[in-house]
Amino acid sequence: MRNITLRNRIGVSPMCMYSYQGGFSNDWQVIHLGARAAGSAGLIIAEATAVDPIGRITPYDIGLWSDEHIDPLVRVTRAIKNSRAVPGIQIAYAGRKAGSRRPWNIGKPRQPDELPSWQGVGPSPIAFNGDYEVPHELSVEEIRAVQTFSSMVKTTPS
Repeated sequence: MRNITLRNRIGVSPMCMYSYQGGFSNDWQVIHLGARAAGSAGLIIAEATAVDPIGRITPYDIGLWSDEHIDPLVRVTRAIKNSRAVPGIQIAYAGRKAGSRRPWNIGKPRQPDELPSWQGVGPSPIAFNGDYEVPHELSVEEIRAVQTFSSMVKTTPS
C-alpha cells in the first residue's frame, strides 16, 4: 500500500450488486466499475467477493474461489487501470447472512427460476435476523477449514 498513489481522494466503496451467475464477473461489472473509474474516482473497490461458494450472501454474488474466476476479474481490473484509477477488492465471507435472497426478494416466495439457497455458517446457531435462516454452528475444526480454504485463494489478479 505504501507505494500506491491515488490521483485524487475520491474512492468508490464496495457495493453488493447481486448481478452475477456462478460467482463470475461479467460485462455488467466491467461497465459499472469502469464507468466510475472513467468518472475520475481515484480508487475503485470491487464489491464483497466471496472466497468460498457457501460464503456468498446470495447466489448472485461475485466470487474468487477458483482459478476460473480470475480472468473475468482481470478484465475489470484492466478497465479500472485504463482510466488511471487504482483497483481494489473487498474479500468476503457472509457467514450467517450466506445463502439468502437478494434484498429486494426477502419475504417473497421462492421463484421457480431462482437458484437454490444453502445454509449459512457461523460461530453460533443464531440467525442474522428474522428474515434469515439459522446458520450451521461451526466447530473449531470447521472454522480452521474455512480459514485454510480462504488463505489458499489467489487475491491479486493483475
